[in-house]
Order: sequence, then C-alpha cells, then structure tokens
Amino acid sequence: MEEIDKDENTRIYEFGYLLVPTISEGNIKNEVSALKETLQKIGAIVVSDEYPRLIQLAYKMIKTISNNNERFLSAYFGWIKFELNPEELLSLKKNFDKNEKIIRFLLIKTVRENTLASKKSLSKIVPRKRKTVTTRKPEAKEPLEEINKEEVDKKIEELVLE
Repeated sequence: MEEIDKDENTRIYEFGYLLVPTISEGNIKNEVSALKETLQKIGAIVVSDEYPRLIQLAYKMIKTISNNNERFLSAYFGWIKFELNPEELLSLKKNFDKNEKIIRFLLIKTVRENTLASKKSLSKIVPRKRKTVTTRKPEAKEPLEEINKEEVDKKIEELVLE
C-alpha cells in the first residue's frame, strides 16, 4: 500500500545542467555519477539521461567559485530525467546550488515518454521525397532586332487614338 501511495505522489522532472569546462574528459563520468547519487539520496529514480558534451555558450557566464568570479565561454551540457516526490524538490535544488562544478541548471516538470523523434525514426515512418535534378542545355538566344524609333512612335499614336 505504501508503495502505491508513493507512486501516485511522484512526478517526472528533467534536470538540465552546465558543468564547468575545466573538468577533464576522464572526470566527467565521475561528476555525472555524483549528480545521480545526489538524486538517489533524495529518493529520485533516474528514468533516462544524456551524457554531457562540450558546447560553446551563446554568451559569457559567470560562476562564483571559492570567492572568485570565474567566466566561462564553454561548458559540458547534459540532462537527467527522473521521478521524484515534489516535496523533495526544494532540498534537491539546494544541493545543486551548493555544487561548484555546476555553472547553471534547470529543473522542469516533464513526462516520462520521449516526445522528440529522431530523424532516423521519422525516416522509417515517413519516407523522404527525393528531389530529381534535371539539367537543361541553355537555349540559343536569337539576336535582337534593331528597333526603329519612328515605327514605335507611330504604333503608340495609333493605340492612343483608338
């Protein structure tokens, strides 16, 4: 009975994050594991995630680390989708706020299913239209006739009189 009540109260959330780029490639896995452990300590169940990848930021971000303002133009971006009781969300936010490896993060309420369809999966459902390209030989242009101004004036006068 207690298990059923807990499932009814839980919601699906997504945690998008930017990690500092000073983390070495080898330590990224450890940092992601630490984030997942933080989630699990609070009682979250990880549904899915995307391993962080290094991206260029649209603008300079500043994070205070050890009383110094550090500026970043790139970061490791990743996300984790998890199930959690909404009452635990505030304590989770406080844990992430304390983490000096996270430049910025976002917690949003979402759904369990993946709503984004990849291009590969779409191509199986909806076949792409193939474009056919035909090349034409350029048509030979006829030389332009010389225009007699007097004839043009005469034709204009005829049209105006009608």
